[in-house]
Amino acid sequence: MRLIRSFSLALAAAFLLSTPFSLVGSAASSDAILTVSGSHPAAVTVDLDLAALEQMPHHTIATSTPWTEGVSSYEGILLRDLLHQLGVSGTTIKLTALNDYAITIAAADFDKYDVVLAYARDGQAMPVRDKGPLWVVYPLDDHPELNNEDTHAKMIWQVRRLEVE
Repeated sequence: MRLIRSFSLALAAAFLLSTPFSLVGSAASSDAILTVSGSHPAAVTVDLDLAALEQMPHHTIATSTPWTEGVSSYEGILLRDLLHQLGVSGTTIKLTALNDYAITIAAADFDKYDVVLAYARDGQAMPVRDKGPLWVVYPLDDHPELNNEDTHAKMIWQVRRLEVE
């Protein structure tokens, strides 16, 4: 058991040291806007600041939502890419907002659709009072089958935690 724990810690440390973007050191940091945790293939908890998210490969989708006027452009990281960048995988993702609202989404959604963890809307950072700093956005206009209450419930804003299960 001790050997497995040592190997898991070494694997996690090697990953963090080889990661090509900056990570925030602790959850108490005022710069951290997202905490990601997962246990497969190894236990990992990472706090990310906006700069770290912006350094990752980004993606832009244009879509309308039930909460905004017209079509807006949302920029962020595809959720499948975020999980890949951090080396975690699972079948479900639990997302929790600043107000502790939580939703669990099947990871298969992220493979099937370009679901963005958006940090900008129409080129501007999103403040907390305007669904920011992070908002899960589905490409509703590109996939009309997604424009329903079930998908709308998955479009959580003010995301603070992401737990891969």
